[in-house]
Amino acid sequence: MNNFARKNLGFRLLLLVLLGGGVLRPALAQRAVLANCVQSLTKDSSAFFFNEKYELSEAGCAVIKRLARIDTTGNFVGVVSDYRVSDGSLLAQLSYQDGEMNGPVTLYYSGGQTAAQGQMLQNQRSGNWQYWYPNGQPHQTLLFLLDENKFRTIAYWDSTGVQRVVNGTGQWRTRTEQGLLAVGPVRQGLMDGTWKAYFLQSKELATTEEFEAGIFRHGHLAQAQASGSDYRVSSRLPLEDPAPFLRAQFLLLGLNCVESRQRSQFELLKTVFRLPSVTIGSRRWADRLAQRLTRYRESSWYATLPPIATVRCNIDARGRYLDFSSNTPALREVVRRLVAGLPVWQPASYENIPVVSYIDISLDSKTGHVRVLPAARLTTDLLPNPQPTIWLK
Repeated sequence: MNNFARKNLGFRLLLLVLLGGGVLRPALAQRAVLANCVQSLTKDSSAFFFNEKYELSEAGCAVIKRLARIDTTGNFVGVVSDYRVSDGSLLAQLSYQDGEMNGPVTLYYSGGQTAAQGQMLQNQRSGNWQYWYPNGQPHQTLLFLLDENKFRTIAYWDSTGVQRVVNGTGQWRTRTEQGLLAVGPVRQGLMDGTWKAYFLQSKELATTEEFEAGIFRHGHLAQAQASGSDYRVSSRLPLEDPAPFLRAQFLLLGLNCVESRQRSQFELLKTVFRLPSVTIGSRRWADRLAQRLTRYRESSWYATLPPIATVRCNIDARGRYLDFSSNTPALREVVRRLVAGLPVWQPASYENIPVVSYIDISLDSKTGHVRVLPAARLTTDLLPNPQPTIWLK
């Protein structure tokens, strides 16, 4: 990279950090150091290091390494190649022209198989994009329309090879940005009819939404208080196809290595951690408790309950109820008796080791609706590195 390009790239990076990288954030000291995110290779090429979100990352903790040529204005130019730092495998090849992503894009699985192919036009996906499963079977075809600022599902095959969407019509299954599994019909490539989203871990229903020709009409949260379960303003199921490489053009600074490793450890922790669970699902368990509580609605103590009354129940390693606590003693004693006849909760676990668990039982005294929130506490002796006590809900 020549001096002129280096100066322009540095100035462009500085402007992007100041304007878009969050310099006013309280956690500025936790951001990566720019000089540790870019390495000059030749007079016109450099290596850029990114995290999994395509934010600039210090080389020592980077997930992605981009090899790219830089023009005199500090922009990417020509074909750039992104590699996985972990094994050196090719992740993506993209084309840049006039400072923007323009041209073909190919994404790869770590084994070298093609994951997706499509075209970019002025930093946006354009036309048909093809996707494949790791075994080489077709996954889906999405049509990106610049003027509509959204995509249409043209074709979809499930993991067994059965085509579920043909010419834009059928049943589509995909994941949302929040990690939910969303299932529903599409017509003319657009969401149409009743869609349901489920939690991946518990398989419980999270929400149900109604669409008409791609337009959201209304939704209903399955596990919310009755007074806040319906919504109409916007969908809770953003199904935007994930394409993190689009963020690379902004050159935003990610976390420094110390903060990044702590964050990664916490994310890893969540993969081996299981919250308290019950065989019939927390929603049905709460509904059964609510039914049993209805017989007490005419009691004098019930009339004195606050709008939302909560009882906390601690659970031991065998799923037994240790103790109950509440600001309303009468409700506490009633709940203690009633839960004895309901299915038993399994305690939370970390790597299959039971940990301190509890469930918070919230009663809407006006509607009689009951909500259950399972939680657990991880102590320092269970964690791979010394950490403060962590509560997970």
